[in-house]
Amino acid sequence: IVARLPHCFVPRAFHVLLDCPLEIRAQRRQSDKKFKHFSVADVINMIRDRDRNNTIIYNSLYEGAIWSRSDFDLAVSTEINTNQGVREILASHRKWKEGLVRRGIEVREKAV
Repeated sequence: IVARLPHCFVPRAFHVLLDCPLEIRAQRRQSDKKFKHFSVADVINMIRDRDRNNTIIYNSLYEGAIWSRSDFDLAVSTEINTNQGVREILASHRKWKEGLVRRGIEVREKAV
């Protein structure tokens, strides 16, 4: 599940935080034609405001919904090569599943 709050709705799943430095996010956003006329500094401020507002909104709607980075099973920077990130996620998920099996927890896999 890719969303802002999947960890709240599927708490026993493997949780990956996709993270990216603010400056990279701003550069990517500015490359969108809707944001080309803004400076990178302006876009950084827009993203900061959006992040702050989302934190306030989601905390009020879903108490405890905003997890710290350390609460996730894995945090991956999206500034890295996509293939490298995918390999990192798959390898970490495999280890996570093996840990469940070792503890005697049944792992059911559903084909997508």
